[in-house]
Amino acid sequence: MKRISGARLWLGIALLATVASVPKQLHDTLRMIPSHWSDFYSQWMGTGALFHGTDPYTASFTHTIEFGFYGKTPDNPKADTQAFVYPAHAAFVLWPLSRLPWRAARIALTALLPPLVALSAWMWMALGGLTRHRWMVVALVACSWPAIWAYQQTQLTVVVLAAVAAGCFLLSRNLDVLAGILFALATIKPNLAGLVILWLVVQMAIQRRWRFLSAFCVGTAGLVVASMILFPGWIGHWIIAAREYSNTPFKLPLLSLMLGHVAGMALAGALAAGVVWRLWRLGVAAPSSAKFNYAVALILALTVCLIPTTIWMIYNELALIPAVLLIFSDQQRSHPIAAIARFGIYELLGIVPLCALVAAFLGPSTVLEYLPFVNLLIPPLLVIAVASSDAEERITAPSLAPAAA
Repeated sequence: MKRISGARLWLGIALLATVASVPKQLHDTLRMIPSHWSDFYSQWMGTGALFHGTDPYTASFTHTIEFGFYGKTPDNPKADTQAFVYPAHAAFVLWPLSRLPWRAARIALTALLPPLVALSAWMWMALGGLTRHRWMVVALVACSWPAIWAYQQTQLTVVVLAAVAAGCFLLSRNLDVLAGILFALATIKPNLAGLVILWLVVQMAIQRRWRFLSAFCVGTAGLVVASMILFPGWIGHWIIAAREYSNTPFKLPLLSLMLGHVAGMALAGALAAGVVWRLWRLGVAAPSSAKFNYAVALILALTVCLIPTTIWMIYNELALIPAVLLIFSDQQRSHPIAAIARFGIYELLGIVPLCALVAAFLGPSTVLEYLPFVNLLIPPLLVIAVASSDAEERITAPSLAPAAA
């Protein structure tokens, strides 16, 4: 009889506990956030408006979105603003869904998201040259609390992160044109993909990978020009709408949310400076190298720390997948800060099953419903752990250890 390894056993237990507990926790949480609320509703409305020649960035259209979302104009000052704040070229990416009735569009996107999360996790593992327990890890990521919340909210974050993961994967396989097109599509959410794209453009220019740069620039320019024809002058309207949306009182960068504006901004600046210095020391990172996977993981983790957020926007933590995989790689076990980060991730994995178990015996509780969302320390811990390690020199590059299915 084949012996089950300790790692496989713990992964199996974690996966079973997560799958079994998520429905209970999701059911209890949805008493606070109704199940018919969807983050995709504003994008569906805005995309339809653009194709009908209506400006989706106006205050009046935002009121129309909120009326459809809440069933009325919200009178609660703490209500999350529902507005279309995507660049207009997102309309071409979302066009097939915008042609469907709302209910059908939401069902179609919801069905698409779990495979995209699983595929993204698989590609990040392949990029890191990680082959052990691959399908169990992929399943655990696809059933994690940030992923479940992304499905419930039908969040396009999953689509953008899948484009980033696929673009990096294709670059590592020298499929530069397809990678450039995918990163052009990822610009529909520039707050999430912008830093990675900026670093990639610099890296590919240094490495003279002109096919990638040409495909990315032509793809992005084509989308922008087509959107200007669809709705002239949208850029100025979009900038104003995005700035107002980001500056809402209850949407702050992660560290400001935890520590207040002054301390949070100071620490965010320190983190950003440390990451820039680390990337500078890293130098040129070929897409087939371990350095490349390391840099992308670090940049995405920093992005989660810098973008405006609320405690409900934990779906953005799906951008931490490559950093989490890096920290859990075998060669990272002796690093003290990595050990702290791993402990935090263990706590994150365990909090949903624990809350569901306690709620099953004691009944629903506001505290138990909030706890799975309060994991704000994990992103900065991951940034510090990855930035202070020398993982890029010690992990196995995918070119040296081809990924196994």
